[in-house]
Amino acid sequence: MQVSFSCTDLGSGVNPATVSPPATPSGEGKDQSASGSCADMVGNSATTSFTQVDIDKTAPTISYQGQAPPANAYGWNGTNITLTWSCADTLSGALKATVQATISAEGANQSATGNCLDQAGNGAADTKSGINLDRTAPVLIARAATADGKPYTSGTWTNQNVTVTFSCTDALSGVAMVSGPVTISTEGANQSAAGSCSDRAGNSSAAAFTGIDVDRAAPVTAFASQPGPLNGRTLSTTTATVTVDPGAITVSGTCYDSFGLIANLTATDSLSGVATIKYGTALAVSGQPLPNPALTNTINGSSGTIQFQTSGAYVLTYAAVDQAGNQEATQTRWVFVSMPAGISCVTTPVPISSLPNAGTVTFTAMIQIGLYKIPLSFTFVYPSRT
Repeated sequence: MQVSFSCTDLGSGVNPATVSPPATPSGEGKDQSASGSCADMVGNSATTSFTQVDIDKTAPTISYQGQAPPANAYGWNGTNITLTWSCADTLSGALKATVQATISAEGANQSATGNCLDQAGNGAADTKSGINLDRTAPVLIARAATADGKPYTSGTWTNQNVTVTFSCTDALSGVAMVSGPVTISTEGANQSAAGSCSDRAGNSSAAAFTGIDVDRAAPVTAFASQPGPLNGRTLSTTTATVTVDPGAITVSGTCYDSFGLIANLTATDSLSGVATIKYGTALAVSGQPLPNPALTNTINGSSGTIQFQTSGAYVLTYAAVDQAGNQEATQTRWVFVSMPAGISCVTTPVPISSLPNAGTVTFTAMIQIGLYKIPLSFTFVYPSRT
């Protein structure tokens, strides 16, 4: 700054040579002054001072105080960041005691600058770098597979364990944690497995795989028989005895005075529900191997009928399958039909695994037809089992 002096005199006038030249205070300090004088043409003089001259040419000091909230252990933040600096000046004083800067844009290794000013207009700046902000949650995906490694579709029945795995991605700060696999092994409908993941900035996501249906229990098939056409007869029902030798293995049977027989199969499943009933039939011919028919026929749904209206001894096998793929143990029954006599019989389940490899099957019963009791006896021999 510069202090100039001007002088006036209404009498003899100012002697220009006596007017003090401009003064330029240059030293820093508070309440400084600059003095000057002048005289008139007859020697009268005057003196004056310009006081309270404050000069501060030194920049204030700026000190970084930190950020709020502080960065986590990974050096990341998940919300806007406010950085604070303190300002100090020993002469003119700081214009503000603290200054702040806010980072709201996502990004890695960002920087922010704080600026301090003193009362004299001197400034100081400080830049803080390495600031990381990520406000976007990671992406979490849940996938499921059955125990055989095949993908599992929600809402479908399975008889295997279902394992749900979680994959997590994050495009900025990176993944910090993701839930491990969850295996559903208990039976039940509409089960679920939940997981979560978080990124290095603390953002988190959750996901669940729902609609997991597990059924490991096989269905159960109930068997009922009914007579075929009676052709004018009055229905008569009796119990038969079927013996397999050697071993004297015995099962019982039900006989009707009917021309043929109808087998009714009804399956139940308490969880996934019945899908199909599979069955097979084959003639047992004396002197030939005892057949064990494959389950090559299918009844869609939970019930159906099988008709036997041709003379012969039949082996009937059947097993139900549920929606989860569980199949019950195959059941076997023998059916005997004599169309000329109008007599039809069916046994209780035959213990196939207990039968001798070669044997003789004898079927005996007494059935009432009108006023007469008709003995029934049927025998066939099998040299082996298929």
